[in-house]
Amino acid sequence: MLLALGLNLVIGFVGTFYTVFGGIKTVVWVDALQFLLVVGAAILTIGILLHRIPVPAHELYDVLAGSGKLKVVDLSLDPKKPFTLWTALTGGLLVSMAAFGVDHDLAQRFLIAKSPARGALSVIASQFIGVVIVRPPYKPYAVPQE
Repeated sequence: MLLALGLNLVIGFVGTFYTVFGGIKTVVWVDALQFLLVVGAAILTIGILLHRIPVPAHELYDVLAGSGKLKVVDLSLDPKKPFTLWTALTGGLLVSMAAFGVDHDLAQRFLIAKSPARGALSVIASQFIGVVIVRPPYKPYAVPQE
């Protein structure tokens, strides 16, 4: 418990230090490095998994697709199903409302842009980039229908 508190204080101090002395450029560069670290870790994780699972990738894909694990969109209106398009839209709406209301990263994009139009463009572009990063490379046409 004390170790976690100490680490939080150190990380907070370091973040405050580089923000005060480096300004917004430093914050943007640190954000870019964090992005590369997260994407790199995801790619490395996928690579390690594909290397350690003793099945060829195409066979693994066939097994997952055959069991319905790669189903991309479920249009079911059954309220007992947790993962449908409707739950995603509802959850996405609530998360977006929270992000637009209190997210410092989003506010930072608006405040440091050279014009309101460029600020809006940066937010829109970040949403599209987020979809590309988060969306796994599914083949919707290969998903078996129920």
